[in-house]
Amino acid sequence: TQPSMQPAAQFDRLAAKYTEHSERLGPRFHAAEDLAGVDSERLQTLGQRLQRVARDAAAESHPFDDVAAGAGGAGGNAARRFRTLIHGDPKAANLLLHEGGAVGFIDFQWTGWGLAATDVAHHVCAAFAPDALAQEGALLDHYHASLLAAAAEFGGAPSLPSRAQFQAQYVA
Repeated sequence: TQPSMQPAAQFDRLAAKYTEHSERLGPRFHAAEDLAGVDSERLQTLGQRLQRVARDAAAESHPFDDVAAGAGGAGGNAARRFRTLIHGDPKAANLLLHEGGAVGFIDFQWTGWGLAATDVAHHVCAAFAPDALAQEGALLDHYHASLLAAAAEFGGAPSLPSRAQFQAQYVA
């Protein structure tokens, strides 16, 4: 069975944890160069805003998770035919690049059933420099084409998402 993506109670503590981290980091957090020009009120209320949408976002991005299923998201059974094994936390810190171009992953704590587009979205948001997002469409085209080629080569799932379906899953 797949581990739950996050304990359900964690959704209810998101705002408080965000405030706690913000206060602990103090002036260094609010003076960060990446946050220049961000409205301070919007920054202060980010945890509250995230908490309001966390359950629905979880249900959309993890439609096979029992906790998320209780949120009533739109994923669920409609997405089951695109279910695949995903890493779950494909950030740069969990990615190893070897000489010769081989790629490896570590930290499989969140590995389980999900949508391939969820892992891709997580990786793009967590691992790329903001200016790389200008190439987001080309990155998604390349990933989707590679997914289809690998499925054909290795006898993968007969029901893979079209590029448009993949895009819809990616933005969900």
